[in-house]
Amino acid sequence: MVDGEPVVRWAHERLAEGRRRREARHAVEELANRHTDPDTLLHAAGFFQHLGDHDAAILYARRATRLAPDSAQAWRQLAQSYKHTRRGVKALTAARRAVVLAPDAVESHLVLAEVLHSPASGRSRDQASQVLATAARLAPDDPRPRQAQRRLDRSARTFWIGVVGTAAAWAAIRGPLRFLHGVVRLAADAGLVLLILTVIVLGIRSDSRSRGQTFRERMRTRRARAREDDAGDDSDVVQLARGGVLGWPLVPLLALGAHVIAAAVGAPFPRWTLVFALAGTATFGGALWWWTDWWFGPGVARRAVRLGVPLRRQIVLAVVLIAVGVAVLAVGIAVPAVWTVVTLALIAWGLGGFLTLATRR
Repeated sequence: MVDGEPVVRWAHERLAEGRRRREARHAVEELANRHTDPDTLLHAAGFFQHLGDHDAAILYARRATRLAPDSAQAWRQLAQSYKHTRRGVKALTAARRAVVLAPDAVESHLVLAEVLHSPASGRSRDQASQVLATAARLAPDDPRPRQAQRRLDRSARTFWIGVVGTAAAWAAIRGPLRFLHGVVRLAADAGLVLLILTVIVLGIRSDSRSRGQTFRERMRTRRARAREDDAGDDSDVVQLARGGVLGWPLVPLLALGAHVIAAAVGAPFPRWTLVFALAGTATFGGALWWWTDWWFGPGVARRAVRLGVPLRRQIVLAVVLIAVGVAVLAVGIAVPAVWTVVTLALIAWGLGGFLTLATRR
């Protein structure tokens, strides 16, 4: 078995030189794909995390946890990689698994505290402080828990300073902004949009260059990570299906919203225009199904519908609502009050259902 540490150390030296990033990246990828022992995969995951490619780090850390499910180091690496991609639930699960496997290891508690404090986890700062207190009791002479607690306190102060500063800045510029109107305001808006697009494009190019890969290669890495991490087994597919239910309450509103609103104000569209709403909905559904199988792997869309009971119910409910709405529109009821009620119902279900499902998820 080939030891991967020298190769990864060589790759880090290439990064330190500020050049040959692509060569270093390909060397580590080839090593990790050829030698599937957990240590080599962890070396590769750490390298890609240092490089800033957290999708690749998740890909190799996930493989390491499957090969060595009792390795706390592998779960810590996976938790850190998840945290950087704002996947709070998975990061928290991995970090807690690391603590269970190594309850006396300070490193496991430090990673759990980092994950708890991250915005994506949805947990409070007090929980992170409790974990750091446990780490300090485990290793009284280790300065890292105290340093992490000081960073925690400093980040809280920085947050509130930012809130107050933003409010003060908005109050200061609110008056001058009122003078921007007409052509001047339009030009300012167009310039702002152009500036944002320029920053996004430059950011993508700079990020791809720093990682030593093209944009297309970066998408391939994300796709490989998604296939292994989000659709590797049935439990992953169930989680994927839970996320898929969020948008379905909006489908009836998007399909029939324009028609029912027009009927509510007494200016209904011709009935034949329903063809566009139905065709658009069918096209969107087919495109989503094809994209799911292309991105996550063949058959994943079917597995998500089969395994995800909430998703299946949402799809059936959306189809029933659209069918009933089309039938009522086809009858041609000319009572604006009826359409007002239907409009409010669709809006309430589209927005309220979305928020309810998001909260439950």
